[in-house]
Amino acid sequence: MKNSAMDENLLRARTRDLAEQCERRHKAVLTGFLSPAELDIVRAQAQKSTVRFKINGGYDTAERKVLLFQPDYMSDDAPDWDEYLQVLDLTSAKEGLDHRDYLGAILALGIRRDQMGDILVSDTFAQIIILPGISDFITLNLERIGISRIKITKGSLADLKPPESVLVTVHGNVSSLRLDNVASEGFSLARSEITELIKGGQVNLNWVREQRPDHTLKAGDLISLRGYGRVTLVSIDGRSKKDRYFITMEKT
Repeated sequence: MKNSAMDENLLRARTRDLAEQCERRHKAVLTGFLSPAELDIVRAQAQKSTVRFKINGGYDTAERKVLLFQPDYMSDDAPDWDEYLQVLDLTSAKEGLDHRDYLGAILALGIRRDQMGDILVSDTFAQIIILPGISDFITLNLERIGISRIKITKGSLADLKPPESVLVTVHGNVSSLRLDNVASEGFSLARSEITELIKGGQVNLNWVREQRPDHTLKAGDLISLRGYGRVTLVSIDGRSKKDRYFITMEKT
């Protein structure tokens, strides 16, 4: 918990510093890519400043986004996001590469996670949204992912192809609103299995790692499990005669 609080304080301090830089230098200033949980913290801090800002991740439903502070002279204008976000198109010589493969290969080059946004993967093709200034480095140094050769070209935000999200409504009932109970129902996994995954740090609650199986959920909470997708607890629909909770979830 102390590390989490420290990370939040660092984010707030960094955000204050960027807002002051924008105001002092009269120049647009950009954060790195932020997770949804980080973005909530940064946005709240940015709203305390007098500097206007915009948020973007390359496309409407992007998970990882940047925040751009704008100086007074351009604060009424929509930014040209192609100046601040770049896209690399990666074509693989074989099928089977997934998000983890692409992410791991780029991180292995020494690229920080906050320099990369979403990675959109389909068949033998991936689009990676990145900060300006690192595209040439990746292009020159990333030749293979695993045993597969990679061809890299520069793309554009206009040509991004976000995957279509398939939303499935799930109705269930649980003995309590504990994280392990709801996740077990939502992901159709044994409670003992989901408990081990939670304790092992594989489960995020509202984009933040949660390792307490007995954490009590509320309507609107989002659970994500790597390899299984995401489940949102949409509503708590009452109790049965045996005191079980009827719940509605949405799974992607």
